[in-house]
Formats: sequence, structure tokens, C-alpha cells
Amino acid sequence: MKITNTPNLNIQTNNKNNKELEKACQQFESIFVDMILKNMRKTTQGTEFMPKSNGQKIFEEMLDTKMSEKMSENQGMGLAQQMYKQLARNRKISNK
Repeated sequence: MKITNTPNLNIQTNNKNNKELEKACQQFESIFVDMILKNMRKTTQGTEFMPKSNGQKIFEEMLDTKMSEKMSENQGMGLAQQMYKQLARNRKISNK
């Protein structure tokens, strides 16, 4: 029995791959924004009178991570959309 590819199957596979690519680009943008926030936080000076405790440092790291995730949702900085366009275009070229 010979099985041939059907157009519907290819469309479903392409849609799944596109969703996965979009999610990966969004996650990359989130990681990038997280790195930016952490480096920005390093530039602020603490005071000698109130040094940061370990709990405060952990909280700030968790806050930066959550903020970066929220910032990259929807439109975000636009990095994820640009990466998606470029990678999707490259994938179309390589599939030909």
C-alpha cells in the first residue's frame, strides 16, 4: 500500500512548525531581555547603610525573569517578530 502526502497533512505540519518557531523566537527574546535587565540592575549602586540581602538578590533575579517574560509577550521589543520572519524565510528557501 502506497501512502502519499496530502495537502492537508502538509499544511497542518507547517502550521505546527510555524507555531514552534514563533514560540522559540519569543523565548529567545525573553532570555535576551532578561540579560538586559540583569545587566542594567548591576549598574545601580547599593548603599553601604542598607546592603542587599541574599533574599533581596534572589527576589530581584526572579522579578527580572518574570518581567522579561511579560515584556516579550505580544509585540514585545519586536526582536521575536524579526527573527521569525528571517528564519521562516530561510526555511522556505531551504525546503525548495
